[in-house]
Amino acid sequence: MALEIRKNNIGIQFIVTISNGDDIEDLNEYDDREIIFKKPNKTILTKSATLYTDGSDGKMYCVSEEGDLDIIGIYQIQARLATTLVEYTTSIGSFRVQKNLD
Repeated sequence: MALEIRKNNIGIQFIVTISNGDDIEDLNEYDDREIIFKKPNKTILTKSATLYTDGSDGKMYCVSEEGDLDIIGIYQIQARLATTLVEYTTSIGSFRVQKNLD
């Protein structure tokens, strides 16, 4: 069986890699790092992101908690980076949250 994201899963690690074209972005330059989720009901959930390693690989992550994945359907995901001088968001990805056998 393949692992899928299921309704109410806790502890799912969402890892995003930030690049600018072919260049990996060094995340150490940013004061704020967030991962934004848009749920199927259009609710926005913003979570602080943690560097996956030392930041030079462009990877950051957050972990699902109770209430994060509470709706079945298509979620959108986007990263946000900011300093005191600049703020930008990445392209938007998506994933599906599946039902359980309740």
